[in-house]
Amino acid sequence: MACIMGQNPQLFSKRVLLLERGKVSSLPNTPPEHYSNRVSAVSPASIEMFKKIFDRLLSRTGCVETYSVL
Repeated sequence: MACIMGQNPQLFSKRVLLLERGKVSSLPNTPPEHYSNRVSAVSPASIEMFKKIFDRLLSRTGCVETYSVL
């Protein structure tokens, strides 16, 4: 995503800051009995952007025979 933002003339001069809540020291020493994975949501616009990035990566490698698309 940072690459796309850096190439976009409208976003070229912008900065990105990622903030996450919580301290490492506040994590439990043992995992909880019921563990839940972290969840990420991807919008349809983000999916299209990722597809474009993926297509560029494929075109630059040149010799990719197979790949899977989710």
